[in-house]
Amino acid sequence: GDLLAVTCLDGTAWFHDPSESGISTAMTGHVAASIGIRWLPEEDELLTASSDGTVRLWATNLRRHQEFEEARVSGWHPEGELLFASDKLEWRLVSAVDGKGVHRGPLGNGPATRVRFDEKGERLAIIDSGADCHFFDLTAEGATPIGLLDGVREVLLIEGGGVVTLHIDGTLLRRTGPNDDSSILL
Repeated sequence: GDLLAVTCLDGTAWFHDPSESGISTAMTGHVAASIGIRWLPEEDELLTASSDGTVRLWATNLRRHQEFEEARVSGWHPEGELLFASDKLEWRLVSAVDGKGVHRGPLGNGPATRVRFDEKGERLAIIDSGADCHFFDLTAEGATPIGLLDGVREVLLIEGGGVVTLHIDGTLLRRTGPNDDSSILL
């Protein structure tokens, strides 16, 4: 579209509409760096995320915002309609349209440090601060746990249900599934 929005380290989100004589509007509300931004499909609403733990939905035509419950933001679902967020004990997928939770689940060892979706958004892998990697199937009603690996630094979900993991000891493994036998890649 013709609209532009940016986030800043001071927590401000700037909205620019060239059709209004190039006027820019500061949208304030975050108290720490704004780290994520996404236009919603209608292009008159903007979703921002901040390292202060908040997510805000801005109605750019009215220059107002709605604040969601406190959440640590970690990533976007591939279709762009869901936002992944976690606090110390729980993760959730939140609708970017209305802020309502779609899926949720527990975290075993603290907040999420990494989140990865497969390319279709049907599987989810979450690494928590204790290096446990939790796997979920998002195609069922609710998010169904499908596996757990410990000692994981990074994870990649690959086509056909496969998983590639980098462990904290530097071992790179390829698996046919989250709990299946593995082969060392390096």
